[in-house]
Amino acid sequence: MKESVSFIPTKIFCLLAGLAASAALLGCVGAGNSAAPKKMAVKPVRHAAQALPDAPFASEENMFFTPSIAQDARGNRIAVWGESDGARINIWAKRSLAGMGWGAKRRLDAHTDGNADSPRVAFDIQGNAMAVWEQQIGGHYKVWANRYVSGQGWGAAQPVDTIASITPSNAFAPQVALNALGEAMAVWQQSDGNNSHIRTSRFVPGAGWIAATSIGSVTAHANAPQIAFDAQDNALVVWQQHEGQKTQVWASQQSAGGTWARAMQLSVRAGTGDALNPSIAVDPMGKVIAVWRQDDGTSSPLWARRYSAGAGWSASALAAPQVAAQTRAYQ
Repeated sequence: MKESVSFIPTKIFCLLAGLAASAALLGCVGAGNSAAPKKMAVKPVRHAAQALPDAPFASEENMFFTPSIAQDARGNRIAVWGESDGARINIWAKRSLAGMGWGAKRRLDAHTDGNADSPRVAFDIQGNAMAVWEQQIGGHYKVWANRYVSGQGWGAAQPVDTIASITPSNAFAPQVALNALGEAMAVWQQSDGNNSHIRTSRFVPGAGWIAATSIGSVTAHANAPQIAFDAQDNALVVWQQHEGQKTQVWASQQSAGGTWARAMQLSVRAGTGDALNPSIAVDPMGKVIAVWRQDDGTSSPLWARRYSAGAGWSASALAAPQVAAQTRAYQ
C-alpha cells in the first residue's frame, strides 16, 4: 500500500514560512495526515530547548479522529478533534492559556443524527477563534462552525452553508482563517454528484455567515482547498484541480470587502506531471507563500510562489530541491 505524501509540503512549508519550533510541535508536524483513529496526547512546550513529557489529553476509553490545533499571538492555544462515544463522532475542544495547562473540554457540535469530523480551528489577533467541521445531517455532509469569543467562550454551532440547490450535496475538507477585523473565511470542497468544486463563505461579527459562493471551475474536479489572509485582509485560497490529463494547483483571492478574482493556475511549468498537495500560509510580516509538490518524472520536488497585494503572484520557484528524493520515496 502506498503511503500518503500529503504531509510533506506542510512540514516543509512550516520551515519556509519561518515558524518557531514550538509552533511546529503544536500544529505543523504531521498536519493533514489521514490515519487510523488513536488515543491522543499533547506535548506542551515551554521553549524550543525544554519540552515537557507527553500527557494524556482526554479520556482513555474513547477513540479520537483528525485533531487540529491553533495558537494566538499571546501563546494561548485551542485544540479541536473528533471523539467517538460508541454511537457517533462529535467535535470537542480544549483551551490552554499561555504558561498554563489545558482546561476542561467542551463539545462544539449539537447534532445527534450523524457523525461530525475533520475539525479545523484558527485565531484572530484579538484572541477570538473559529472552528469548522464536517457535519452529517440527513445522510449528507455540510459545513458547520462554532465561534470562540475571548473573555466569553464558545457560542452555539451554526451552519456555514445551507445550500439546497445541489442534490445530492456533500461538503468535505473545511478550512478556516481569520483576519485582523475578526472576520472568518471558510473554504471547502462541495460535491454536486459528479465533481467537487470549491466553495467559500465569510463570517462577519454581528452579521453571521454570508451566503456561500463557488470559486474556480464548477465542471472540473477540485479538492484539497487551503486558505489564508494577508496583512491587507485579502483572502487567498489555493486548491488542486483535475482537468483533462493532469492535476494542477489553482488560486483565487478576494480583496477586503470585494469579490473573488478569476481563478488562475499556479503550477504553470511545462512538461511536468501532476501538481498536488497545495499549502498556503502567512509569515509574521503578512506575506503569503503557497507551496506544492510537482512530479517531473524522476522526483517530486516542492515549488513555491509568493503573493503581494497589488503585484499578485510571483513566478514559480523551486522551493526544496533537496527533499526531492524523500518525497519521491513516499509515493
